[in-house]
Amino acid sequence: EMPLLDPTDPHFVPLAKSFYDLQTKLMGTDHIYNVDTFNEMSPSSSDASYLANCSKVVYEGIRASDPQGIWLMQGWLFQSGFWKAPTVSAYLGGVPNDGMVILDLFTEASPIWSRYDSYYGKPFIWCMLHNFGGRRALGGNLTQIATGPVEDRVAPGSTMNGMGITMEAIEQNPIMYELMLEMAWHETSVDVTSWVHTYARNRYGFTNTMITQAWNSLVEAAYQYHYGSAFFGSVHSSPQIPKISLVRLDLEDLYPQRQPFISGYLQPVPPPLGDSPTLGYDITGIVPAWQSLSAAAFGVSGELPGPLSYDVVDVGRQVLVDLHSDLVVQLNAAYLRAVRDKVNSHAEITAVGTSLLAIIKDLDSLLSTDPNYLLGHWIKTAKDWATSKDEKRQYEANSRYQVTLWGPDGQINDYAEKHWAGLVGDYYYMRWQLLVDTLTSAAAAQKAADAQAYGSTLLKQEQAWCENNNTYNPEARGGVRLVTKALLAKWAVSSASYSKVAGMIVNKEDLQFGTAMRTRSIDQLKILCDINPKCMAFTSTGLLKSAAEPRQAASGVDLYVKGK
Repeated sequence: EMPLLDPTDPHFVPLAKSFYDLQTKLMGTDHIYNVDTFNEMSPSSSDASYLANCSKVVYEGIRASDPQGIWLMQGWLFQSGFWKAPTVSAYLGGVPNDGMVILDLFTEASPIWSRYDSYYGKPFIWCMLHNFGGRRALGGNLTQIATGPVEDRVAPGSTMNGMGITMEAIEQNPIMYELMLEMAWHETSVDVTSWVHTYARNRYGFTNTMITQAWNSLVEAAYQYHYGSAFFGSVHSSPQIPKISLVRLDLEDLYPQRQPFISGYLQPVPPPLGDSPTLGYDITGIVPAWQSLSAAAFGVSGELPGPLSYDVVDVGRQVLVDLHSDLVVQLNAAYLRAVRDKVNSHAEITAVGTSLLAIIKDLDSLLSTDPNYLLGHWIKTAKDWATSKDEKRQYEANSRYQVTLWGPDGQINDYAEKHWAGLVGDYYYMRWQLLVDTLTSAAAAQKAADAQAYGSTLLKQEQAWCENNNTYNPEARGGVRLVTKALLAKWAVSSASYSKVAGMIVNKEDLQFGTAMRTRSIDQLKILCDINPKCMAFTSTGLLKSAAEPRQAASGVDLYVKGK
């Protein structure tokens, strides 16, 4: 822990003035000073006079150096449960309204200004945060961005006086940032459908029916919901041994650490990831978007426009990540059947594990076709800053740790995960290979795997990778259209023979203990059922079955029975 000087300490204002004086001498000033005293930490007291005095002396420190100084503060601290109306009012009351501007950091999903009377008169900036750690998943609320800033600016009592983007990383979901930055020029709300069609045409330099269909699917499937409802998948998640006590196999149960930036901090907490229809994100809708966007790319003669290549890879990446997560559920179910229920699952766990690893390699091949998805470029850029051999080694290690363990022992493991070629095909593959091997051995012995020994081995492998200096290609290779065509045929389309029985289900426990596959694509469900030797049928609601009998009527649900 690092001690901080309490704002009420008599040395605070003189020290602050010295700091601002030196900063101004070195860099000049625009009279705006960013200070965040209690960001993701709580004050030592909730006493109103103490809180008012804390903010008062911070402001005095700024004004002691610059009589025109304005305090710029993130409103993120008020997401914490410590802050209520009386404490927020007291803290902000220590500064005059014209002496502070507040960044309402996460307005598009968790606005603060509307909870606390527009910051009790302080002007605020309407901000889109959208992304944490550079984590990649298709998602964001276009409708909220197209309407929210316009409506909130003229809302009764609003002190909004600007707009901004406050993402932790911008290199994902470019459509969200394009619209947000454009909204500063609009006095009225924007029609999302019309805007998206114009965006696609401008982005690619042309448009056609396939592009229109693709973006219609994407908007409906992924871009009408808060980013916390997007599906990040499990490819990047440090694989864990499932607990024998698990009743359900949702990824939230298997990997409860997958969203550290949401759990327990935001108020209200966005909905957890899952297969609940209330989340909005439609995994199945991403598949036709990939098919349509790919068809548009296949129809381009000559070199593919860079943004189209980027999007074909990005949407295909999401499809493979989504399908990988369904295979993870199957893998863990097969393991639990073996060690908990003492069922011979060797063939099942072998087949599912093999496909799970194959999809990781296929994802890596897809990512390697576009220069925006390369670990090699990231490492090379870091090393290029070095002025000595030792610096080069240190910068490479830092670049590896930052996108993996973060700290040397996984202090914020995978917080800044990236879907990059090299990282996926090497680091993530290595981890999943260890899990598959461990679960396969445990299932064969019908004995629970030693989670502690596994975790120790996994961490050592992760650390060794971070300290390694093997090279990764910094340039794209393979051809996006060629690789995409092969992967569409493998993971999006199935010619397998299944008999459809309308309005029927199998009255027998499914293979995943009540956890449905996230995809509802019939072709993909065929692929998943074909992979699993125990699967004899599946329902249109995503439940894989070990038998096709006994059956019972079920309105709105269809049964698909594997052919002989």
